[in-house]
Amino acid sequence: MDSNAAFPPAREKAQAIMVVDDDTQVLKFLTRMLSAMGYEPVYQASSAREAISIWNEHRAHIGLVVSDFVMPEVSGDRLALKLRNENPGLNVLLISGNELGSFESAIPLEAGRNFLQKPFTVADIKKTVDRLIDSPTSSASAVESF
Repeated sequence: MDSNAAFPPAREKAQAIMVVDDDTQVLKFLTRMLSAMGYEPVYQASSAREAISIWNEHRAHIGLVVSDFVMPEVSGDRLALKLRNENPGLNVLLISGNELGSFESAIPLEAGRNFLQKPFTVADIKKTVDRLIDSPTSSASAVESF
């Protein structure tokens, strides 16, 4: 994640996103980047516990959760399962410094679809987030795959 990279132009369509990462620098960077892309609001959580609290207050507005896979207490895939039990149409993007396939996941993951390996580029996350938010079938296909 190159913090010196220019952010893509802001989007016309706004969609609330929740970013969950226990690394403060990653959390702030992703939040700033997604806001610059036109997604507002972008909620920040540094743990699954904090994410659940934000979810309980703002679930009607959150269309996508971007979460680190490896976090203390509750992993990103387990958090995704909990939130998707409450909203099966919720789009989830998991990110990790570990390679896909080097860990077990409670949910099916596919690189570039619902999983990105750190470090990724601004273009990578923009493309993935835009596809998850804009695709009319993303929620339906995601429900079937989880």
